Amino acid sequence: MLCRELAKLGVEAVGVDASEELIEAARARSRPAREPHGGRGRPGRERLPRYLALAAQALESLAEPAFDAAACLLAIQNMDPFEPVLLGCAARLKAGGRLVLVMMHPSFRIPRQSGWGWDEARQLQYRRVDAYLGPLKVPIQAHPGNAPDLYTWSFHRPLEAYVGALVRAGFLIDRLEEWPSDRKSEPGTRSRAENRARAEIPLFMALRAVKSGS
Repeated sequence: MLCRELAKLGVEAVGVDASEELIEAARARSRPAREPHGGRGRPGRERLPRYLALAAQALESLAEPAFDAAACLLAIQNMDPFEPVLLGCAARLKAGGRLVLVMMHPSFRIPRQSGWGWDEARQLQYRRVDAYLGPLKVPIQAHPGNAPDLYTWSFHRPLEAYVGALVRAGFLIDRLEEWPSDRKSEPGTRSRAENRARAEIPLFMALRAVKSGS
């Protein structure tokens, strides 16, 4: 989806995934995206995103010119080890190139170790966190109702693990955003408290880092 949206803006986008099946699905869903006036390249030129079947830990092997930017959306917490992904991004980015990571918030959305709670005395919804600093490997059912035996892995790490790995890969973090859920409760006795809690406690986080060096 990101590659298709970037292509509409005239960006030369390359999408990478380890799954041949998902890469084929991406190719099938892509359509020519016409550049708007002022976009990169010749006005009116149509371009398609390119998709490559490749593990994210093998980005250094890409036979491509250096990139201006890279993004990893809601995937870094399903990768282990994750450090080679950051090292590969650094290797394939130009100096000053940007990397954006979007992930489940590692401080508030920890698989099987966090959740919403209700304080009856205070009429308050709160976020419960049972564990944080220790790394976790948690199986997540992909389709609980239809295919209970089909699951993927989620790897929890504290925020310091991502910051440290980015620095070691040669990145400087220049922006961090914390995003709350946009879900709204149906009208009811707890809806106001539930909506307030969702607005105050972020469940998603975005990090932007810049490749250092001349």
